[in-house]
Amino acid sequence: MLKKLLPKTFRSQIVWLLLLSLIIAQALSFFLIIGERSLVSMDQRIDQSLNEFFTFADLVDATPDYLHQDLLITINDQHRFFRLNEDIQLLKSTLPVTQGNRSNAIAQQRLMAYIKKTDFRIGEAIIIITAVTDEDVSQVENNYVDFIKLREMQTMNRWQQWINPELSYDRIDAEAQLASGLWLYGSFKIEKLSTGIQIRLLGLTLFTVIIVSLVGIFISLRMTRPISALADASEKLGKGQVVDRLDEIGSDDIRYATAAFNTMNTRLMMLLDNQKQMLGAISHDLRSPLTSLRLRLENLDHSQSKDKMINTVEEMNGMISTILTFTRQQADENNGEASEKVALQPFFKDLADEYIDTNRNCHLDYCVNNVSHFECRHISLRRALRNIIDNGLRFGQKVYIKVQCINDKQLHVTIRDDGPGIPTEYLQDVLRPFFRPDQARAQNDGGIGMGLAISETIVTSHGGKLLLQNHSDGGLEACIILPL
Repeated sequence: MLKKLLPKTFRSQIVWLLLLSLIIAQALSFFLIIGERSLVSMDQRIDQSLNEFFTFADLVDATPDYLHQDLLITINDQHRFFRLNEDIQLLKSTLPVTQGNRSNAIAQQRLMAYIKKTDFRIGEAIIIITAVTDEDVSQVENNYVDFIKLREMQTMNRWQQWINPELSYDRIDAEAQLASGLWLYGSFKIEKLSTGIQIRLLGLTLFTVIIVSLVGIFISLRMTRPISALADASEKLGKGQVVDRLDEIGSDDIRYATAAFNTMNTRLMMLLDNQKQMLGAISHDLRSPLTSLRLRLENLDHSQSKDKMINTVEEMNGMISTILTFTRQQADENNGEASEKVALQPFFKDLADEYIDTNRNCHLDYCVNNVSHFECRHISLRRALRNIIDNGLRFGQKVYIKVQCINDKQLHVTIRDDGPGIPTEYLQDVLRPFFRPDQARAQNDGGIGMGLAISETIVTSHGGKLLLQNHSDGGLEACIILPL
């Protein structure tokens, strides 16, 4: 399953490698920045609450006892709430949920440092920081015990702090003994100073990923274009097509590979040209004595031997013509004909009508609905199909043609006859030039065993396959698979 998800092409691998590296780097930077920002913000919140706490403590020490209540009413609001008690309150209500975290340890150190700078009598002091996302729960007029109970009842949604960071608060509760012996208890609700930074960093990360993706795609296209051109040219060369010289562009190793391909292509084309020239010269040299021999035979007295010798000469002339045609077909895939877009249904209907109009038993079953045209060399492909149909009618009485699309990328053409078929051991051999399994087909059929070989060459040059098998109901079945 994992292999199916991995990128297959070199181009996609480059892009995904860049994106993965960027995402990992951005994620590390994101959490480092958020962590550092959180520490700075926490220090600011602790300092702000302690400054307010000890400023009010100094004010209480400088104010007569009968004015303490008025002082509390004046300073208390929705963000801070002070209480003066004769006994300790916060230490009695401390719950395990608030202990042992880093924020409280840092805050406690800051609190003790402030106490050393004051005139407070020796006594215990404590500060507790509690994060909360619900503003109603964090009401500072509630004492710590009531606050913790409400907080525990609250459904804590961790994602809410990331999606709506402006709703995140810290409640800070501090308590210390004053010089007068009273215990000052203060509660503070402070909105976190890092509000919105997560969203901004995520937006910046997304923007960076998009920019790098576009740049990566552009670079990968430039890097892999020579490789794609080399792959396409190699495929064409493998089919025997004529391939133009490739531009030697790209990195040094790609240019070296392209130059090696160009050299190989040039040598192959020269070899094929020499082969055609040699065969042309041989055919010319052979046809001249054969023509002379034919004329000499015509001057002989009529006899059975004369007719046999003339037939042998004619057969040799036919073999030479067929060999040259087959060689040209293999050496030059285009054979002077350019590919064109052909209407699929009319192409096969005209092919079948050609046989039906001449009273030959040919049946067409056209089963394609999702494809209307395909790219091919019309004359060349028609010739390949006719060779197979002619073979079927030569050794059988009827030929069935079925055209269908297995998927949107392949066209399947099945041609079946009702003849004797071919022994299984010869199914591959009949595709070789000049091979005729006489024990399976009629011996005096007038052919030289080149029809199926030429058909396979043409089908292969179209990027397709020709497969032969004996049908379960009898006869030979040829399956032609062509790319769309």
